[in-house]
Amino acid sequence: MSKYELLYFNVEGLAETIRAILDFGEADWSNRYVSNWEQEKPTTPYGKVPVLYERQANGETFALAESIAIQRYLASKFGLYGDDAHSSAVQDSIISQLGEVGQALMNVMRGPEAMREELCERFNTSAKHLLIKHGELLTKNGTGHYVGHQTTWADLVAYFMIKLIRQKGFFNKDLQALAGPFEQLATALEQDPKASRALKLHAARAETEYKK
Repeated sequence: MSKYELLYFNVEGLAETIRAILDFGEADWSNRYVSNWEQEKPTTPYGKVPVLYERQANGETFALAESIAIQRYLASKFGLYGDDAHSSAVQDSIISQLGEVGQALMNVMRGPEAMREELCERFNTSAKHLLIKHGELLTKNGTGHYVGHQTTWADLVAYFMIKLIRQKGFFNKDLQALAGPFEQLATALEQDPKASRALKLHAARAETEYKK
């Protein structure tokens, strides 16, 4: 049975969905927080984190970089990816669009102050489009999940994206008015024992381990 180690900073960032997938799959895993990035950077595949190290039963270590690649790999191992090519492609599409909204949010947070109003407007437009279109998908499926009747990778990505938008203070009244289907998604995750356990472990890390 494989053992996993995830290298990243002790913040949520690009790693928290990966951690949640590992917890969902009840994997044997641990965090390794970056202690000296200048020294550790050259040891990673692309000079970036997160990096997943999988120590396999045969003694070999498999290293995988890039957050989406890591998520997809683990989701396929732990039953969170699609059962067929169509459902997998649907999840890829959902997650790609969520990534666009995440990038728009990062542009607001990291962009020049002189462009802040314009960047906020772009983010609000993108986020409103997300909530409308993704809300339609969730409502059409009717289970609280994006695909089928069970928790999927897309569910977890969306949960953490909405949480990040709220956390950063960008969930305005217009977005709140569209949030109903996402509240149902959160409820569906809480009713899934494995997903609920993963979210509780996430909350504990956020409270005790991560830099504030």
